[in-house]
Amino acid sequence: MNSVFDEMIQEALQMIADAKAEIYTLAFYHDHESSEISVCIDTEEQSSRTILESNKFTRKYFQKTLAEGDAEGLKLWNFQAGRSFSLGNFEYVSVSARPVPSEYEDGSSNLYLEMIRAIERNKSSILQHTHAPEQVMFCCSSADAEVQYIWQ
Repeated sequence: MNSVFDEMIQEALQMIADAKAEIYTLAFYHDHESSEISVCIDTEEQSSRTILESNKFTRKYFQKTLAEGDAEGLKLWNFQAGRSFSLGNFEYVSVSARPVPSEYEDGSSNLYLEMIRAIERNKSSILQHTHAPEQVMFCCSSADAEVQYIWQ
């Protein structure tokens, strides 16, 4: 089964090369609703735009909640720092997708381990698509979260 995950990563890398884009964040995503797995890639520029837009939205509600004196409510309006892990806002969403392989349809955690292992096996190829490999982050879904595992 490793070849399917590796093939998906290689397809995504080819698309990035064709787009002349640089990888900032690479994710393996499990869409529970469609029973698909896919690779998503974000660029540094898109991640920055997403963070700025989110913080602009948050600022309005943070200020309103602060004016109301609601300390508990302020907890809901934290600003984001760093990078975006909101896969739907990535520059390249689901660039390589496949149905969840039948052996993983039971929601086995091995699906996520195999996706993570595929990223690790292909890390040197992935890092060839950036000028700053030390900044590239990886993430992966879990049975409970769109993004559960985050590493470098």
